[in-house]
Amino acid sequence: MTLTGGDAEQTPAAAPEIDPSASTYPVARNLAYTVACVLIAEKDAIIYNNFNEFCSHKNIHRATQKLPIRPWENSIDGIVEKPIMIGFDELLMQIPLEERVNRHRCMAAWAMTAPWSGFPLKTLVDFARPLDWAKYLAIVTFQNAAVARGQNQA
Repeated sequence: MTLTGGDAEQTPAAAPEIDPSASTYPVARNLAYTVACVLIAEKDAIIYNNFNEFCSHKNIHRATQKLPIRPWENSIDGIVEKPIMIGFDELLMQIPLEERVNRHRCMAAWAMTAPWSGFPLKTLVDFARPLDWAKYLAIVTFQNAAVARGQNQA
């Protein structure tokens, strides 16, 4: 099964006026995932992130805003019951979302405690319906070095 998101040839575009997934949030918190640490301030979690596709420094929030996220098609194929191409917003409507509070620890020696909303990987795998003999999962993300300059780095 290969999960592919985005379009390698996309160019930055204006954000749509209305977010089709806005009605799915906020989502219910899964109380099985809680920690005793203090949550990081939302503004700090937004600006201090580490997406090496964009750059190797931490303050890249402006660069990440240039990534076009719509349309974002996902290909579910390979050793699955029925290969499909599905838009991300449609996928969000078909998979139950949850919020978890986690302590994120980076190998670069920083950590933050923050809520995360989404769906577990197991839920996506169940949605994809791999055949019994499938052994591996490959997730392929976007390639767009014009937006994510870190993809040009050696």
